[in-house]
Amino acid sequence: MSNNRHIIIFGPPGSGKDTQVGLLLEANPELIELSTGKMLRVLAKSDSELAKTLDTGNLHKTADLANKLAEDKIRNTSNKSIIYNGYPRTIEQFSLLLKLLGDLESRVDLAIILLEVSDSEVINRLVDQNRGRSDDKREVVEYRLKLYHEVTRDVVNKAQTEVDADILIINGERSITDIYQDITLYLREQGHIDGA
Repeated sequence: MSNNRHIIIFGPPGSGKDTQVGLLLEANPELIELSTGKMLRVLAKSDSELAKTLDTGNLHKTADLANKLAEDKIRNTSNKSIIYNGYPRTIEQFSLLLKLLGDLESRVDLAIILLEVSDSEVINRLVDQNRGRSDDKREVVEYRLKLYHEVTRDVVNKAQTEVDADILIINGERSITDIYQDITLYLREQGHIDGA
């Protein structure tokens, strides 16, 4: 496997990760997405137990399966930059990812983006605006936020102290266009996408 570029987007549920990833994929054909959440939701269509777990918002219960899905995707990807959307969610997953990349590649080229959005804005976006997803009920969103603050935010802290990568922290409550412009500028400066 040749050296690929790796972009991790962190943020709480409802922070706009899917929106920004969609824009990046549309504008940059050299990127592919790795979203274990999306992969799990596809599998859940034929697995009622998995569907029930996902409906609770506790994706950490599916960590082993998510790790397997992520590893398979990474091992079968070459000559593409991978954008990680919603993975890794735990320090253990982050450590596994770094080890896997280190085993596969001579140099790990990593960019990290954090979309910061307040809990009240997340509630407004996911509950009050009602996108119709089963995991957008208030109690589920509040639980997902709790997991994000207690578990996933620690991954960002670990990345800031232990990984040789600049981390872009963005106010995710601004316009989609402004956020996208900041992300693309950062990724161009880091050499993760082509300059325009």
